[in-house]
Amino acid sequence: MARPGPQKINRYGLKFKLRAVRMSKQPGVLVKDVTESLCIHPFMLSKVDKANRDAPQMRRSRGRSGAL
Repeated sequence: MARPGPQKINRYGLKFKLRAVRMSKQPGVLVKDVTESLCIHPFMLSKVDKANRDAPQMRRSRGRSGAL
């Protein structure tokens, strides 16, 4: 159940996001376990993974401020 009051929004850097995706791709590792250990929502991880698959060349060309 959601907590009352203002919602806290975390901003994660590209390095953190890509590390989370790499962790979730390891053999025998469940996405659920990765998201729980990093305290992130599974949707965020799937969104970052999709963006990484769809536009890796965009991420490289823009440097740190890529599509993620």
